[in-house]
Amino acid sequence: MVYGEPENPDHPVFTEDMPPAPVTPYGINKWRVEKMLAGVIPEGRLTILRFGNIYGYDEAGRDSFAGRMIGSLQDRGEIQFDIAPDSVRDFLPVQQFTDYMIRIAANPKPGLYNLGSGHGRTAQEIGMDMIRHHGSGHIVYRDAPKRSGQFILDMTRTRSVYNFNS
Repeated sequence: MVYGEPENPDHPVFTEDMPPAPVTPYGINKWRVEKMLAGVIPEGRLTILRFGNIYGYDEAGRDSFAGRMIGSLQDRGEIQFDIAPDSVRDFLPVQQFTDYMIRIAANPKPGLYNLGSGHGRTAQEIGMDMIRHHGSGHIVYRDAPKRSGQFILDMTRTRSVYNFNS
């Protein structure tokens, strides 16, 4: 969210050296917090992580992308999207996120790092995975689906510095 919208919607990949351009209240506030921390913690001691969508365990009831999908499946038997079926997002399973966080906390490195899967999954793929996991349901695309909010976090720097495999 700190990166904002991609310059090229057909290639929505964000690297850590891209300038922040948040457009949502969440992104704007996250950017403010990053700047405030940089003003308090010495540069050589500050580690900033920018996350993709973390999902897993019990998402139902959470006000998150995955939580809203599961809640909608449970309540109405459908997932409603206002994004295009081919719009992509970076999703990271909570188990992988936990492994990454344990390794980062055990040996923090100063700097700014993306923490996601490093690849995009389409709304259609994500929705179908949720439906398979739930056991039934369907997807409804409403309100002239758009491709805004797409993002893939480039993990090159994070993988290199923390020796994470793909």
